[in-house]
Amino acid sequence: GSVVVSAGCVPAGAPAPGRLTTTFQLEGGIRVDSGAAAHALPPADRALVRHLLLTHAHLDHTLGIPFLLGDNVRPRIHGLKQTLDAVREHLLDGHIWPDLSDLVEWHEIAPGKAIKLDPWEVEVGPANHTVPCVSYFFRAKGYALAIVGDTRLDETVARWVADRSPDACAIEAAYPDEVAAMASRFGH
Repeated sequence: GSVVVSAGCVPAGAPAPGRLTTTFQLEGGIRVDSGAAAHALPPADRALVRHLLLTHAHLDHTLGIPFLLGDNVRPRIHGLKQTLDAVREHLLDGHIWPDLSDLVEWHEIAPGKAIKLDPWEVEVGPANHTVPCVSYFFRAKGYALAIVGDTRLDETVARWVADRSPDACAIEAAYPDEVAAMASRFGH
């Protein structure tokens, strides 16, 4: 069998014509990050999102959450405790958008832990960013994929990915070389 993995569109640090913020779509109704999770999906397809795995709480990775939730869309959101707390307290708190936090099943994860999200076996790994952040390693049907959350160049992260020998690895690189100083400052 095969597995389906899609970035959907050209990822970007901010929405722009032809560009949306970070979201990866995997077979089984799984999305990693939600920058474009609602905006890249037709409304009828939003109910197909079963699991949302967050790398961290920055807006370009969580922007789609409020627009994704509704009566027919109640995903399980997985993330570090700090990430889930930030989303609940600052994005779904009723101040800038209605409090929809009761439409979600919240699941804490931690580096070094593994979860099973059919058809995937998912391992949570490190990232080195300005806020708590993780990477994910997916394995299903003989295919392996690493999705690295925002991270600085870091030997621990690189070793974690290399030790798993993925068939593919997605690393967000939102800054071009000409703004390397800014990329370093913001943990990219």
